[in-house]
Amino acid sequence: MPISRDATAAVLRDLSDPTADAVALLDASGRIVLVDDRLTELFGYARRELVGLPIDTLIPDLRGRSSRPRRPARAFERSGRRKDGSRLAVRVAFHPLPGDDARLVVCTVCDIARRKSAESALRLLLDASLALGAAEDGDAAALAVARAAVPAMADWCVVDLIASDGTLRRAAVAHADPGLTALARRLRRFTPDPNRPHEAQAALRTGAPQLVPEVTDAWLAAHTRDARHRALLVATGARSLMCVPLATAGRTLGALTFLAAESGRRYEAADLAVALALARQAALAIASAEANLEAREATRLHETVLARAGHELRMPITIIKGHLALLARRLTACGADEQLQGLLAVARRHTDRMAELLSDLIETSRLSAGRAPLNLRRVRLGDVVAAAIAQVRPLAAEKDVCLVAAVAPRLTLAADRLKLEQILINLLTNAIRHSPPGGTIHVEGAPTGSDLELRVRDHGDGIPRGDLERIFLPFQQVNRTAGAVRTGRLGAGLGLA
Repeated sequence: MPISRDATAAVLRDLSDPTADAVALLDASGRIVLVDDRLTELFGYARRELVGLPIDTLIPDLRGRSSRPRRPARAFERSGRRKDGSRLAVRVAFHPLPGDDARLVVCTVCDIARRKSAESALRLLLDASLALGAAEDGDAAALAVARAAVPAMADWCVVDLIASDGTLRRAAVAHADPGLTALARRLRRFTPDPNRPHEAQAALRTGAPQLVPEVTDAWLAAHTRDARHRALLVATGARSLMCVPLATAGRTLGALTFLAAESGRRYEAADLAVALALARQAALAIASAEANLEAREATRLHETVLARAGHELRMPITIIKGHLALLARRLTACGADEQLQGLLAVARRHTDRMAELLSDLIETSRLSAGRAPLNLRRVRLGDVVAAAIAQVRPLAAEKDVCLVAAVAPRLTLAADRLKLEQILINLLTNAIRHSPPGGTIHVEGAPTGSDLELRVRDHGDGIPRGDLERIFLPFQQVNRTAGAVRTGRLGAGLGLA
């Protein structure tokens, strides 16, 4: 087929440009007439092998796009096929040949494998981040990252974590095919043997990623402990693998292993960058999940101790209160002097205070354990305020403190009346304790938009601004002399109020 001088010149200009896409010149039937060196390198053919082949041989599923275009077509993406059968992502476009020959078409092909790989890596890291964020413990995080890695980055993904005794334990194994669950379960039982070479052990020992581009018979013989282990690895179809350490700042948690099998993927040094990024993300999530689990366990233990202590102390305090009441009646009956009765009154007051604190501890443990459901009903805020003020009025009278209530009329809300009243009593008691003699405490209730605001104001010492965030923690109180929050003083604090 004759090619015009202008067309030949245009094609040769394209072929001589080292920054241009790979180029093929096609006839009207879509067969290759002329190719450049870039196309031969991209698809692994010799130039003479390509001439005369349909372009569909290199880029299947073109659906007639290689026929004569009337104007330059928009580029589209396809999966190309190399001579060895491997696939590659390409961007393809067909253009009418400049000049006077209307029977020829220029096909440009761009290798976009690197861009596709970057997009896939970003999707993988995003998916892994979402899955890891929901993990509640280290094993759940390990399973989340293993599942996120398949099939985007591996056919199999294995996570080994360092146990408390320093050995490796297999925390998770994942494959994209649910039908291989039984094989994954068997693979999970084979943890790395410290007496034989293993990529996970090497990654932990050196802190460096391990790459096995091709799993050979010699590699299998060196890395399997017996015939059954070898048969199991052969059954996975592993052809290539890489292993990276799971490490955070100053701490190594385990290793993450990727196996390529039926996909035909062959790992290269460039794949390690994505593997390391995923491992860093997983290590942070595992460490965070383990820390959260430890914190929850510590909280549970703390609540258990509080509940047990509360119940153990309730009986002796009740007995002490009963004996003090009996003693008070006897002293009154026998006409004991006022000093002795005053000492007994102090003992009874502090015993009552201990009983109140004990009730707070028991109630708090119940709330934390979810065993104290709220009895929600419509209540009048004014009635709750009046009842709370009536409870603390004797204490206010002792200090010559005036209690003033200002609650908007007919205000109602859905609340547990007893608990709301107890909260208000605790706040008022605290205000009375820290108010100067002759002071005034204001209790105000008013609507604020769709909410109700209940406020207790006094004229006491106040709380330093820096301590406002901490006063609602259990057992935290303000040291009035130092102006700082401290622990250890008698009282549950507002956090348990």
